Amino acid sequence: MSFTVPDFPLLCNIYTGPWLTKALRHANVPCNLGLGKRTLFFAGDYEPGGSMVTSQLLLPALTDVRSQLLTVNYDVVEVPSGSLRWYGVGGVEDAGKGFSNEHRVAMLFQLSQLFEPTLWAGAVWTVPMV
Repeated sequence: MSFTVPDFPLLCNIYTGPWLTKALRHANVPCNLGLGKRTLFFAGDYEPGGSMVTSQLLLPALTDVRSQLLTVNYDVVEVPSGSLRWYGVGGVEDAGKGFSNEHRVAMLFQLSQLFEPTLWAGAVWTVPMV
């Protein structure tokens, strides 16, 4: 059985720069938001204003998405586009590198002003979540 490229049924927006002055870098990027194999990874250290539950964002190969390893400020993504569901990018890695099923994986953590009102002002999730 061979592996295939994941389906990308959603669209996301990728923002760069500090939250309060963030700029949209890529709009409506095809993606797949999931928890992997229905297991949860709880980060030991996490960004203030974020939850400890991480999700995986699967993206087409070579999508420009950045964690703090690549820039001073990690990217912030909105998944799905226009949903007001905000995530910080905790890490980025390639899956299937060099193979026909290559794609990019971004590890995400949820952001909300409820955790850190001054840092994440405006990062408000809809209730109920959409």
